[in-house]
Amino acid sequence: MANQETPRKKTYRETDSVWKDLLNRYFPDFLLFFFPKTYQIPHL
Repeated sequence: MANQETPRKKTYRETDSVWKDLLNRYFPDFLLFFFPKTYQIPHL
C-alpha cells in the first residue's frame, strides 16, 4: 500500500483571508456606487 498523507486541514487564517481580500477589493466600489455621499467622508 502506498504511503499517502492525509490532507491537511486549512487553518482559520487561510480560509479567513479569502473573504477579507474580496471585501478589501470590492467594498469601496460598492460604497461609491450605492452611497456616494458616505464614500466621500474621509476615512480615518
